[in-house]
Parts: sequence; structure tokens; C-alpha cells
Amino acid sequence: MGIAALGFGLGYLGWCWGAPTLAVIGFAGGMLHVLNHAVFKCLLFYSAGAVYRAAHTVDLERLGGLARRLPLTAALFLIGGLAGSALPPFNGIVSEFLIYSGLLSGLAPSPEANVVLVLAAAGLAFVGGVSALATTRAFGIVFLGSPRDATVPVGDEPPGSMLVPMLCHAGLAIALGVWPQLAIDLLASSLALFPFGTPASVDAALAPLRSLVWASRILAILLLAVGFVRWRQGLAARRSPTWGCGYSAASPRMQYTGSSFVEHFARIFEACMPVLRRERIPSEIFPQTAGHLGTHHADAVERRIFEVLARGEDAITRVSERIPAHPRFAFAAGLCALLIIGALASGGWP
Repeated sequence: MGIAALGFGLGYLGWCWGAPTLAVIGFAGGMLHVLNHAVFKCLLFYSAGAVYRAAHTVDLERLGGLARRLPLTAALFLIGGLAGSALPPFNGIVSEFLIYSGLLSGLAPSPEANVVLVLAAAGLAFVGGVSALATTRAFGIVFLGSPRDATVPVGDEPPGSMLVPMLCHAGLAIALGVWPQLAIDLLASSLALFPFGTPASVDAALAPLRSLVWASRILAILLLAVGFVRWRQGLAARRSPTWGCGYSAASPRMQYTGSSFVEHFARIFEACMPVLRRERIPSEIFPQTAGHLGTHHADAVERRIFEVLARGEDAITRVSERIPAHPRFAFAAGLCALLIIGALASGGWP
């Protein structure tokens, strides 16, 4: 949703700068991304629910190879992930491309402002790359490879009551990607409420989407053609032994885990993503006890937020405990509360 907020911020800047085209691009991109986000993110949540129903866990380190048992769920999750990563021909790229076109349009009133918008576009590109990495990690660890924990039972595909909403969202993700005018028509009435939302400014703002739409349609046709040819040739893949560097006793434990998949990326941001290690490394030449190694990347920002909230809760608790024992304190607190309520009721301080 930060991408949608970026679009709305761009729209407000265009409004303040007197640039109607930039304002329309920002507000249209923000509202369009809210709609697109509701489509593909719900699809991802539904797919995660289907995985949990089948395996009774969503721990990436215990899953693997689910595409064999849940091929339809895997395909729907992949569609939602590709849409969320803003890849064509799905709907996520339409709104992000529109926001990119505004950030890189050069419509800001000064060179300094244009530089700031370009830096914002670079940040958006970084977010898109991280999103693609996260999608690749989640899909590869969960649906590809072999089961990492043999004790995890895997059921069948979800029932029709769960598949129908997933199929509807997947269909919308594809339809809004190759035909975004369906969503733009819904937003036209909202854009018309702004003083700058004239038909001419809307057409000028949405002009960059025309080339993207045709490219997405051509790509969709090519993907359908390749899929049809592959289906005619048969879906069975040829099997042959892989080269294992002279070692042929591979096991599921030798696969990538969720942590090892992003280790190099996480190492770059180790300062703001500290790694918590739980390990017991054998020191003998011939270990007699089993060792273990576990890592967890803690979100420093999230932990700090919870610490501040916990301290605030403790402060409120201490204050509330003093009220019954100190009547004067209770009278002062009540008087402050009455003053605040009276100011709000009267429309502000005198």
C-alpha cells in the first residue's frame, strides 16, 4: 500500500504545483493500485489459506514440492505473485507503470523537484526488485523441490468453495492487465471530482499506458501460444539423472531454505536486519551429539515500535494505579479530560 500512498503523494504535489497532468497521473495511479492490490493480494492470501488447509502449516522451512499435490493452487499463487511483482501481462504493472511515468515525466516546477521524483522512482524500483525476490523465494521454497519435512501431511486441492474466489481474482489480475480500461472507467467518475480532472488532462495522463497495454497483450498471446504448443506436445517432462559433482546421495536437507535463499541480500542490510543465531556446533572430530543451527532475521523497526508501545502501556498503567490513591491527581486528570472534550465539542481552543 506504500506504492498507492506514493501515487497519492505525487497527485497532491501536482495539485500544489499547478501541474494537472501530474496530479491526474498520481491520483489515478494511486487509486488504480488500490484496486489492483485488492485483486492480487487477496489471491495470495487465499492461496496461503489453501496451503495451510492442505499441510496445516505455512512454515517455509518445512514445506516443499507442493506443486505435485496442489498444481492448481501453485499456478494461482504464481499468478498472484507475478502480479504483485509488477510483471506483465498482469494488473500490478499497470498502476506502477503509471506512477513511474509521473515520477519520470519531468513535470515538476524545478530541477531540484525533478531530482527528488527521480530518486522516488529509484526507490520504487528497489521495492519492485525486492518484491520479485520475495515472490521467487516463497514460490520456489513452497511449491518446488522436495518436501523438507516428511512428517508434514499434504492433502488435496481445496474444495470448489475456495477455488472459485481464487479463480475469480486470478481472472481479474489477467483481465485488468491486458485490458486496464475496465478499471480506468471505474475511476473516471472519481477523477472528475477534482478541478483538474478534465477529459483532456485524463487522456494526456493515461497516454503512456497505451504502449504498455499493447505490449502486455502481445506477451499474453505469446504465452498462450507457447502453452498451447507445450500442451500439444505433452506435459510429461523427460527424466534423467543430474550431475551431482560426484555425490549422488542428495537429501531434502540439502535444498535451499528460506533463510539461505536470501542470505546474500540480507547480508547487505545486516545493520538494520540483525540476525539472531541459535546454534550448537560440534567441536569433536567424531561428534557424539547432534548439532543444530537456526537463524532468524529480526525486524528492528517492528521490534522498536512494539517496545515504544509497551512502554506507553506501562506508563498508562502506572498513572491509572495512582488515581484511586491520590484524589488531587484524579481531580486534575478529570479536569484535563473535560477541557479536551469541551475544546473538541466547540471546534477547537478559543
